Amino acid sequence: MRDLLLASQRLPGAMDATLDLLHSLIRPWRVRPEARLREEELASLDLPVQFVWGTRDRFGPVTVGREATRILPDAALQAIPGGGHVPWIGHPEEVGRVCRSFLERVVAEMPIGSPV
Repeated sequence: MRDLLLASQRLPGAMDATLDLLHSLIRPWRVRPEARLREEELASLDLPVQFVWGTRDRFGPVTVGREATRILPDAALQAIPGGGHVPWIGHPEEVGRVCRSFLERVVAEMPIGSPV
């Protein structure tokens, strides 16, 4: 995962695109208010969601993920103890298990003939 992330950052224009994305979403040390999803927007999502949240995420505590999980119709949250904002980098095995389990459940629940 780390190698893929590093390789993607070497693509032409990747740094500019990353900086543009960050600028559109955050101000120093906080999310831009206009970038936040409203409760009704979250509640309208009709797809399964698995949050993987580091307990040491400096951008938002696990309580943010819990609240989003409460609002979304089909969502689950797995907190990764000691994980930061990108827990898959520091805890790849644990995050991989969570994601695999989630994907297996979603695929098993798909109607036959649905596009994957």
